[in-house]
Amino acid sequence: MTTAVASSSSMPENTTSNAHDGLLPCPAILPSGTDAFSVPPAEFLASRPDIHNLLAGAMVFRPILTSSPDLNWPWETLLLRRSASDSYPGKWEVPAGTADPKLDTNIVSTAVRELWEETGHRAHCVVCPVGLGIASNAGVWIDEEGRDAKMDPEQPICLVPCGGKTWAVVTFLVYVEPGKEWQEIKLRPEEHSEYAWVTEEEVKTGRMKSKKGASFDFVSEAMRLTIIEGFRLRKLVAEMGKAPRSA
Repeated sequence: MTTAVASSSSMPENTTSNAHDGLLPCPAILPSGTDAFSVPPAEFLASRPDIHNLLAGAMVFRPILTSSPDLNWPWETLLLRRSASDSYPGKWEVPAGTADPKLDTNIVSTAVRELWEETGHRAHCVVCPVGLGIASNAGVWIDEEGRDAKMDPEQPICLVPCGGKTWAVVTFLVYVEPGKEWQEIKLRPEEHSEYAWVTEEEVKTGRMKSKKGASFDFVSEAMRLTIIEGFRLRKLVAEMGKAPRSA
C-alpha cells in the first residue's frame, strides 16, 4: 500500500456524459434501471421526499507494480483520510461529497467533480454504481439496530441515517485518464490529511502494511462493505474484457 500526507451486476447498457469547469466530458456507462442517476440532483430529491441529502463518490483503481505470487487481485484503490478538524476525524473513505444543484447536472457529475476537487484526478469514464455487495440487503439495515445503512429496494443507492434524516450515497467505479493513475494526489487539507492506495486484503483486515500493520477505520461499516464490493466489480469488469489493465 502507498500512503501520503497533505502538504498545506449486469453489464452497462446506457451512456451519458457530463463536464464541469474545465473538466473534460466524461462518458458514463450505466446499467439499465438507473435513470435516476441522469436527472438533476434537485429533481431526484424532489422525487424522493424520504431522502434529505445526496452524496456521490468515486472508486479509482490502479495496478500494483509487483511480481509477488501472493497477490490474487493485483489492484489497489484510493482512499482519503478525513482531517482532524472535519466530521469523522481520522476516518477513511473514498473521494466523495454532496451534490451541488448549481454545479452538478446529475449524480454522476457529482462524483466526477468531487474526484477532481479532492484528488486532482480527472475521470475518464464512469462505469457502474457500487452497492453494499449483499444480495439480500435491499431494504434491510446491515446491522440489527438499523443505525448504519441499507440499500434502496429500487435503485443501487445506499441509504444512511444521519441526525434523524436519510442521506442517499451513490458510489461509482471510475476510470481516470489513461496513464494518469500514478500522478500525485492533490488533497484539500481542510478536508483530508492523507491518502492511501490500499489492497483488498488491507480493506478486509483493516490494517495497513505500509504502516507496520497499524489499524485504520472507515467512516462507516457501509463504506467498508462498499469498497469490498468495488474490488469485486473491478475484477468482474476486467475478467469480462470491458476494461483496460489500469483504471
